[in-house]
This record gives sequence, structure tokens and C-alpha cells, in this order.
Amino acid sequence: MSTISDRLLKAMRDLHRSWMEVTPKNAGINKSQYFTLRGIKVFMDEHPGSKGATVKDLAKNSSRSPASISQKISALEQLGLVYRTPDEKDKRIIYFHVTEQGEKMHDDIHSQMSGFINNVVDKIGEDEIIETT
Repeated sequence: MSTISDRLLKAMRDLHRSWMEVTPKNAGINKSQYFTLRGIKVFMDEHPGSKGATVKDLAKNSSRSPASISQKISALEQLGLVYRTPDEKDKRIIYFHVTEQGEKMHDDIHSQMSGFINNVVDKIGEDEIIETT
């Protein structure tokens, strides 16, 4: 009989494998780029009246440096998944937004990953997972 930790470790390995399968189907975006894309999307969802997400906003809400965030955003821009707009008063401030293509890619990846995570929760049991964390 396996312990909860054995089952969680197997689920983590499966999640990693699943990520590797999901990513190539989506225009070459990597995990860090996905989470940056998700960060912009979540910020905009949580701040509907805002002008956009800044690098500072994204760095504050993640464990990454502004330089790392900027690098990921540049790659996402080149792929047409995000775009930038300068602040009207202070051109040093740049706001980032997700494009329609970026929304679709985010939603596709998020849906696939959510489905996998839900399967893991079903197999292990939500109560056991909550008890362990």
C-alpha cells in the first residue's frame, strides 16, 4: 500500500510529464513563459479597471526578478501573445496586456492542466491532499 507522499510524488511526476506534452502543442511556449502569461491574465482579471500589468506588478506577485519577467515578456511579445502600451503621462511606465491569441493559448493550456490536476485530486482524494498540505 502506498503512502500519501508516494502518491503525491507520482502525481508530481505525472504533472511534469503532462506539462511536457501540453507545451509543444502550443507554439513553443515554455513553462516560465506560460506562468508570465498567466500572471498578466490573472492581474487583469483581478484589476479590471487597471491600465494593464507592469513588470513591477508581475514581479511582486511571483518569485521572479523584474529582469526575468522582462525577458519572458519579450519572448511572449515576439510570439504575439502579449502587447505593451506606455503610460500616457510617464513613458517609462509600460503596461502589458494579453492578446486574443494569448488568451486562447492560456485557456487551452490552463484547461489541459486543470483537467490533469482534477484527475490527480480524484485519485488521491481532496481531503487527503488538504490534510497533507
